Amino acid sequence: MTPAQRFAEDYKLTDEQVGILAQQARLAAKASEAVHNSGNQKAADEWQRIADRRIATFEVTAKRLGFDGVDWPGLYPTVTKGSRQFIELPLESTTPHHKGGVSFD
Repeated sequence: MTPAQRFAEDYKLTDEQVGILAQQARLAAKASEAVHNSGNQKAADEWQRIADRRIATFEVTAKRLGFDGVDWPGLYPTVTKGSRQFIELPLESTTPHHKGGVSFD
């Protein structure tokens, strides 16, 4: 069982949902990194707007999937659920495998 499959099983998610959550985390991290590597203020401001949107998207998705909170200790988030704090996402082997809409049920 891969870390992503174990995460899905532990938190009663589908592989697709874990893949989407991980992809959103990666996109937010890349945008946040680009803020610091942009080289000028105008580009940094634009990347910050993109990063803010991607972070918000991740946080909404995490809450819809049943996580209680999200923390950003660095570029990548951790999530909380019940008494479990600082749950790291399995980012290394996940990609969204979906066609069309996404179900969060």
